[in-house]
Amino acid sequence: MDKTYHDLEAELKDLRPRMASSEMMARLEKELAPSAPVQLPGRRFLPGMIGWVRVGWPVAATFALFAALAVAHRYFANSREASLEKPQVPVSGAEVTHAPVFKPVRAGNLHYASLDEGFVWLADGLPARRVLDRYIDTFEWRDSRTNASVEWKIPREEIRIIPVSAY
Repeated sequence: MDKTYHDLEAELKDLRPRMASSEMMARLEKELAPSAPVQLPGRRFLPGMIGWVRVGWPVAATFALFAALAVAHRYFANSREASLEKPQVPVSGAEVTHAPVFKPVRAGNLHYASLDEGFVWLADGLPARRVLDRYIDTFEWRDSRTNASVEWKIPREEIRIIPVSAY
C-alpha cells in the first residue's frame, strides 16, 4: 500500500459519530413506542375460533371416515341381502342335460422365437449348443349345441441341448 491509503485509514480511525440531537431522539422514541401490545410471530387464531381451528380438521376427517365406512357397510349389506333373496330353485335332471358340454376341437402351438445361448459342456466333456425356443400353445373347446367356445393361449419355453459333432 502506498502512503495515501495509510493516511486515509488513520483519518477514518479518528472519526467519531456525532451525538443525536434531543429532538431527534424524542421523535424516534415517539414513533417506536408501542401503541398496541406486541404480538410475537407464531400461530394466529381468529377470536373465538381457537379451539375449532386446532380440533376442527381432525374431527372433520374422522367424520368423513365414519361416513365412508357407513356407506360401504350399507352397500355391501344390500348386495349381500340381494344375493340371499334370490329364489333357490332345486336342480332337476332335465336341467342338468342343458348344461354346456365342451369338447376339445383344436390344439396347436406357434413357434415364434429361437435364441442361441451359446456353447455348453456336457457331463461327458463334449461340447453342445444351448437353444431357447419360445412357443404359444393354443387349445380350443367348443359346445356343439350352442356353438360357444373357450380358447386358451399359454406361453411356453423349451431349452434344447444340441450336441456339436467334431469331424
